[in-house]
Amino acid sequence: MKFITIIVFIFMNLHFGFGQNLILGNEFKVNTYSDTTQREPAIASDGYGNYVIVWSSINQDGSESGIYGQRLNANDEKVGSEFRINTTTLKTQYRPSVDMNSSGRFIVVWASMVNINSSFDIFVQVFDESGNKVGSEILVNTTTANSQNYPDVAIDASGNFCVVWQSWFQDGSDKGIYAQRFSSSGNKNGAEFLVNTTTAYSQGRPSIDMSPDGRFVIVWESWKQDNFLPSGYGMYGQRYSSDGSKLGSEFQINTFTNDYQWFGDAAMDQYGNFIVVWCSWRQDGHDGGIFGQRYFQDGNKNGNEFQINTTTAYYQWLPKVAAAKDSSFAVIWSSWKQDGSREGVYARLFDKFGRYKSFEFRMNEYTENYQWEPGIAFGNENELIAVWSSWDQSSGKDYDIYARRIKPDIPQGKIIETAVNHVEGLSTSKIKVHLIDSTLTTGELYRVTFNKLNKDSIYSSVKNVTKNENRVLNFGIDKGANHFYLTQAFEGVAVEFNPDFNLELNLVESFAQINSASNLIYSFTNPTVGKKETAPMDLVLSFGRTDTSSDGKYIYPLDTALSRTGARVIIVPFKVFNLKDGQKLNSLVLENSGMLNNKWDAGESIVVLTPPPYATGSTSTHCQINNSPPAGLQPTLPNQGDSVFVLTHRPLTNEDVFEFTTQRNNFIVGVKDVHSNPEKFELFQNYPNPFNPVTNIKFQISYTSHVTLKVFDILGREVAKIVNEIKEAGTYNYQFSIMPSGRQVLNSQLPSGIYFYQLSVDNRISIKKMVLMK
Repeated sequence: MKFITIIVFIFMNLHFGFGQNLILGNEFKVNTYSDTTQREPAIASDGYGNYVIVWSSINQDGSESGIYGQRLNANDEKVGSEFRINTTTLKTQYRPSVDMNSSGRFIVVWASMVNINSSFDIFVQVFDESGNKVGSEILVNTTTANSQNYPDVAIDASGNFCVVWQSWFQDGSDKGIYAQRFSSSGNKNGAEFLVNTTTAYSQGRPSIDMSPDGRFVIVWESWKQDNFLPSGYGMYGQRYSSDGSKLGSEFQINTFTNDYQWFGDAAMDQYGNFIVVWCSWRQDGHDGGIFGQRYFQDGNKNGNEFQINTTTAYYQWLPKVAAAKDSSFAVIWSSWKQDGSREGVYARLFDKFGRYKSFEFRMNEYTENYQWEPGIAFGNENELIAVWSSWDQSSGKDYDIYARRIKPDIPQGKIIETAVNHVEGLSTSKIKVHLIDSTLTTGELYRVTFNKLNKDSIYSSVKNVTKNENRVLNFGIDKGANHFYLTQAFEGVAVEFNPDFNLELNLVESFAQINSASNLIYSFTNPTVGKKETAPMDLVLSFGRTDTSSDGKYIYPLDTALSRTGARVIIVPFKVFNLKDGQKLNSLVLENSGMLNNKWDAGESIVVLTPPPYATGSTSTHCQINNSPPAGLQPTLPNQGDSVFVLTHRPLTNEDVFEFTTQRNNFIVGVKDVHSNPEKFELFQNYPNPFNPVTNIKFQISYTSHVTLKVFDILGREVAKIVNEIKEAGTYNYQFSIMPSGRQVLNSQLPSGIYFYQLSVDNRISIKKMVLMK
C-alpha cells in the first residue's frame, strides 16, 4: 500500500479567522537590569500560558556572571521582580537551562566556575509553583575533575527531574555525556551515569526532554561516529524508562551524514513520542539548515528526516523545539541576514502528524544587528512564546533579553496551481496564493505586477481588478534567491513568491524523454565553445529515425549542423526547436577528433546556437548537450519519438503579470494522507510524447465517480476539457488532438510547447506533463 493525496473541498462553516501572524503582544524586554550584558536566554512554560525565562547577566551579582530569571503569566505580565537564581556568586555562572511542569514547578541548571582547579561544574536549583526556592542550589556532578559544561534539564509531572551535561576526559576519551536523576524533593536518585555508548573522540552539547510519566530521551552530537571521512559531527540519542534504565541502544538520528550535524535539541510529548532538531551544514545547498526527525514512543523513526526552514540563503542555526499538549510542535532558529540585518529569529509550527501548520515567520520586530540565541515554548492553543538576546536595542550597552507571543497563520489551503495564470511575460518565476480565511474571500479577480529596479531588487503589487483597488503595494522581493517571500494577508489570502532572479540554464530540471531502447545518458552544461549567451527560451531536440545505410550514413537525416570550423556539413538525425514559438534552432556538433565523418555519432556533444535577437554574433552559443552510453556498453542510438529538453530559469521583469480569482472552487482546502492501492487510481504518461497532432491519454479508476480530464498550457490556462462526466470503474483511453474534435473544447489552435494534463476523480488529482511539437 502506498500513500496518495486526497484533496478535500469543504467550505461550509469555516470560521478560523486567523490574520497574518496574529500578534497577541508586541515584543518586550524581559530583563530589568540592563547596565551590562544579558544573554543565553532559556524559556519553559506550564502549557497554560504561564512561563519563566532565565538568562546569564554580566556583573549583576557583584562577580563576573550570574543567572537570573523572570516569571510571567498568560497575559505576558511579569509576576514579581526578576530574581537571582545562583546562590554562589564567585566568578562565572553561565549557560542556564530551565524546564517547567504543568503545575508550574520549575528547575534551573547552569555551569559554574567556583572551583578553579576543576574549571566548570553543574549546579541546579529547584523552584516551587510560586517561584520560591526549594532548598539550596545543588552540585550535580559527582566527578569534578576537569570541566563539566553545557547542562540541560527535564522535569516530569510529579516533579522528578534529570540533569544532563558534557564532561571532559571522564569516559576515557575527550568529551562524554553524563546525567544525574533527582527525586521531586531534590535528592539525587542513584549515581551519575554515562549516557553515550560510543566513547571515541568527543560527544557533547546534550539535550534532554521528558514525558509527564518520567520517560526521557537524551540527544547529543558525536564526532566522526556517523562518517569517519570526511570528519564531522552527527546526532545520536538514547532513550530511558522512568526508572532510569536504558530503552534499547544508542541510535543515530541524522540520515544525511556529510559535513556537520550539530546544535541538536529534543522535545517529547505526553505519550513519549519525540522529535529531534539540529543544524545540518550544507545539506540544503547552502551553509547551515534546520532539519528534524520524528520518533514514535518505541524509538522507531516516524517518517524521514525533513527540512524545517524555507529560507535557505546563507545559514540557519541554533534550533530549539517545543512540544504542545496536543503533540503538535514548534521549532525556532536563528537566521543570518534574513531580516535585512544580521541575525534574526524565525519559527514554524507543525501539527501532531509532522505536517507544516504555519508558514515560516519572523519573531523579532526590531531587526538591527543581532537577534539570536532563541528559545521557544507553547502558551495556549497554537500560541508560541519566543525569547532571544538582542544587541543594542534599548539600553545601548550590549545585549538584552526580549520575548514575544505570536499566534501564527494557520493557512486553510491554497488556490490550485492551474488557476493562477501567468498572463504576460516570460519569467519562470512562480506564485502561490494561500487561503488564510475563507470567510473573507471575495471571489474577485486580482492582478500581480512587478517593478524591477535592478537585478536583485524587485517590488510587487497586488490589485483587486474587480474593484480597481490596490491590496498590496511595493512588496519587496529584494533579498535574493532562496528566501521565503509572503505578503501580508488581504481579503482572506496571501501571495507567496518563488522568484527567479537570473537568466541561466536550468541544468537540474532539463531532461531526456526516451521512448526507444536507446541507452544514451544525457547531461547538460553551459557551452564549452563560442560566446555563451543564454536566450530566454526552453528548447526540445527531437530525434527522427536513425537507420543507417551500408556506408554508415543516415537514411532519414533531419538537419545539417555546423562543425567546429563553422561549416554547415554535419548530417544529424534530429531537429532543435524553441518550445515557445516553434522556431527551428541551429546546432553545432563537437565531433570526436578520431571520428571526423561529417555526421553526428553517439558520444559527440551537441551545442545549440543562440537565436536572434539574443545572439550578438555568429559564435553565440546557448547550451551544450552531452551524451554517453553506460560504462562498458556499446551505444544504442535514439530513435523517432525520443526527445531532449533543455530548460532555462528566466528572471522576473516589469512585463510579467499574474492573475487569479478567489472563487471557492479554485481552492484546495484540506489534505489528508490515506492508504490506497495506486493501481486503482492512476494517470499514465501520454503516448506518443512529444506528439503532433494527436496523442493518447490513459487513466484508471477503481469505482464509479465523476471524472474530469483537462489540459493546461505552461501558463496554467485551460485549453481543453476532454472528459467531464460520471464514469464507471475501469481503464480508459482518450485521444487529445490539437484541433477541435468530439467533446474536446479548445480555446485556440495550440502552438508548440509544454502542456499539462490533469485527472480529477472526486477529490483526487493527478497531473502529468506532455510536449506538443509541430
